[in-house]
Amino acid sequence: MKDWQVFAVDQLEIQYEWQGWKVHSTWPVRGRRQNEIHVLLTVEWQGAGPQIVMATSRINLYSVSAMGGIEVAMRKVPAADKEAVHVFLQSVKMNMLEWYRQGRAVENPDPEKAAELSGWIIYPIWPFPGVVGIAAAPDSFKSILAEAIALQIQTGNEILRKNTRRNANLRKILYLDWESGPGRFASRLGAICRGAELDVKPWLTYQHLTAPLADAVGGLVEDILKYDIDAVIIDSMSAAIGGPLTDDEAVSAFYDAVRRLDVPTLVLAHKSAENIRKRATRFFGSIMSEVRLRMAWNAERVGDTVVWECFKDNDAGMNGKKLAWDIHFHTIGEEDERQLQAIQIYGTNPHHVEMPTEQPGGGVKPIPRWKRIVDDILDNGPATSDEIAHRMSDDTAKVRSELSRRNEFRKLADGLLWGLND
Repeated sequence: MKDWQVFAVDQLEIQYEWQGWKVHSTWPVRGRRQNEIHVLLTVEWQGAGPQIVMATSRINLYSVSAMGGIEVAMRKVPAADKEAVHVFLQSVKMNMLEWYRQGRAVENPDPEKAAELSGWIIYPIWPFPGVVGIAAAPDSFKSILAEAIALQIQTGNEILRKNTRRNANLRKILYLDWESGPGRFASRLGAICRGAELDVKPWLTYQHLTAPLADAVGGLVEDILKYDIDAVIIDSMSAAIGGPLTDDEAVSAFYDAVRRLDVPTLVLAHKSAENIRKRATRFFGSIMSEVRLRMAWNAERVGDTVVWECFKDNDAGMNGKKLAWDIHFHTIGEEDERQLQAIQIYGTNPHHVEMPTEQPGGGVKPIPRWKRIVDDILDNGPATSDEIAHRMSDDTAKVRSELSRRNEFRKLADGLLWGLND
């Protein structure tokens, strides 16, 4: 019979106590490759003598040597029974695997209560409950529109004018950002507030992250509970996945972590260069990106107008529906001192937006790379070749070749930035 105790918080963490030791584990999650089940583990000595705390370590429970370093540290406690330490850690490892296989507690869902969980976070973009994805090329204003969506949900003000419904229930949004950083996020938020004639305040709950979502999810679950978060926006999947977007295992691990958040989630994602050129309604990489979503939108930018089309909808009746917005930017200052002052967003009729002409026999005529560099990037200011390639989801070598051989572009004095010829 085991002489240790276990305390589990469903979908959050597991704690073990044994002979003066405390072991803290996040809930086990599948790794990015087969035969990987990961936890973040911390071991703390609470008995007499010097305190020993193992730094939080990422452990693959299927690894034979997973507990080796922890076992060595625990044996340094005076009078430690080496064999007992080994048996305890192996028992803990097997117990965590049992929790992973068991998942959530068995339950009998009540159909009568299901109606309470139906409806919309914001109509017609984001149903409740569910995970929604937006596939877009770089510079398709997806972050601006995501902040506007969050602001409308949080405040009840009509930020997205004319084509969304005012929220009957205000909900608290947590915006998770792997891309912009707090400064740029706050600048956009202020501009959207001024454009909507809303008080400029820190309306939104925000967190800038660098670790993959699968690694950060344990702490995020705690934050969601602590701050009474109702829904989450992830900006963006491409940066948060921590693995190849073309790999089914990595994509599934990302969406497993999304499900562990246990609140409605909006996921922003990039499209491949090929899908951008073809204007294909597809996420970049693995088909699992679409399989795991309840609803998915494709975003296309035409000048300062963005058109969204719903290309996957399980049960909300939105498949094929289109939305469009005109985005108006207002700046102050001149040239290098120019600052963004306000962003106004107006709903418009998507069927009145002239999309690029289709080629005979189907498909869409590709927009030349040089023209995309002009219209989508350098019209907004100088950039390095690496930045241009990243923002276009294009090949860096091809972008550099285009910049070097066309007269539309010139290298600026610092030798790094590219701009437009006058």
